[in-house]
Amino acid sequence: MNSALILKIKQLISQLTPGQKIGFSALTVIAIICMFMILTWANRPEYGLLYSNLDASDVSNILDDLKGNGIPYKLKNGGTTVLVPKKDVYELRIKYAGKNMISTGAVGYELFDKNNLGLTDFMQKVNLKRALEGELANTINQIDAVMKARVHLVMPERALFEDEENQTTASVILKLRSRSALERQQVLGIQQLIAGSVEGLKTENIIIIDTFGNVLTNNESNDDEIGMSRSQYDLQQKVEKYLAKKAQSMLDKVLGVNNSIIQISVALNFEKIRRTTEKVDPENSAVLSEEKNEERSSSTDTTHFQRENSITNYELNKVTEQYENSVGDIKHLSIAVFVNGVTDVDQDGNQINVPRPVEEIQKITEIVKSSVGFQNDRNDQIVVNQLTFDQTTVNREKELLESIEQEENRNEIIKFALMGLGAILVLFMLRSFFKKLGLDEYMKRQRGQLLSSLESADKKQKMLTEDDADDYYNEKLSHEAKERLKLQEKITGDVTEFTQSEPARAANILQYWLYGDDE
Repeated sequence: MNSALILKIKQLISQLTPGQKIGFSALTVIAIICMFMILTWANRPEYGLLYSNLDASDVSNILDDLKGNGIPYKLKNGGTTVLVPKKDVYELRIKYAGKNMISTGAVGYELFDKNNLGLTDFMQKVNLKRALEGELANTINQIDAVMKARVHLVMPERALFEDEENQTTASVILKLRSRSALERQQVLGIQQLIAGSVEGLKTENIIIIDTFGNVLTNNESNDDEIGMSRSQYDLQQKVEKYLAKKAQSMLDKVLGVNNSIIQISVALNFEKIRRTTEKVDPENSAVLSEEKNEERSSSTDTTHFQRENSITNYELNKVTEQYENSVGDIKHLSIAVFVNGVTDVDQDGNQINVPRPVEEIQKITEIVKSSVGFQNDRNDQIVVNQLTFDQTTVNREKELLESIEQEENRNEIIKFALMGLGAILVLFMLRSFFKKLGLDEYMKRQRGQLLSSLESADKKQKMLTEDDADDYYNEKLSHEAKERLKLQEKITGDVTEFTQSEPARAANILQYWLYGDDE
């Protein structure tokens, strides 16, 4: 039938006029183009971030590899950000990491991997300095907050006399990651790292700045008092952040995120006191030394003289106590807490803010006191107020996320709807064209002939008698199947005859099969 249908189509096309042939060709081309556009739009990849903030050389290497493998890509942010299909992001990152295609921008000791014969002494010194700068930059890049580092070293020649020798200096510029900052201890760590890697370099001769020109180093050796005050300020900030984080995490679990704000001001005691106390116990004493003198004299006139002198030295018990207070103890706490009101719905269905009960505010106060170590003997202060928070930014972000999600869902619906409409349109156009060609009537005739043949076969099957059907099926059975069928009929007949002749015994046998020999 398929060959007949194809032959019929060829015959009908050959009978078309030139105008009809052009229309048929145009319709076919339009249908193919529509299906191609729909499938292309539906199968377009969803892009994800591969790398960002890349150098031009790194971008060039990556694009060459992507083009060679036929992987689609997009460039953003002036060509420094590369986007690829999401399904290929992690595979490509692993691949490029294994090939070292993302350079650090600094050349280290690999400068000496090649045997460069004929280099002058000056060129060797320059290469040594470049290699050392590159190794230091690569090491600093390992810090999480640092995106890229560049190191400049000034290493003067050794002088004959020490007073004529210039000091080694270093300058470092850091490009920090977005929303990242270096703490003071991290800056000091970078200084110590560079000073320990370069011979004769002191930490006070190292300057570190960021890409915005902010000086990150503070040479404390020039002014010990300023350095100490900065250390004290950093310690105070750390204590405040630590206590506020503890209290905020507890409030977020009780009240929910973005329903409370807590600020803590800490006064630390940086006074260093040393006290020595000596206590003497006069009652408990020990003899240290004892001296006794005794004098006697006699004369002829029977006069006698005697004198005794005793000197005893005692060692008194003495207790010496030395006291030195710890620096950085909390001297005073000031705590301010703002709590958002409760959102409720009025009779009209509008959201309103309802003040929290006084008992709940008291419980919140006690929770904050316990979490930060509130002490009344230090005259610590705490204030808890409830206000209605401005949720404009939060609501705007929430609406933005919802709109993005709705847009994605809408795009998915549109994609499948267009695919369905395109398929329906193509089928409709083909059906209209085939109808004009007379293929519709041809298909109807073929379907009618098939139905009529099925109906005639059904009628013939119904006209067969039961005996004819048995004879028909018996002819289809094998010899073994026929023997098993005869045996089954014989057993069935014997059981039926036994049940009719002796029903009581048959009932007992059935009862035994069902219940066993309990009775």
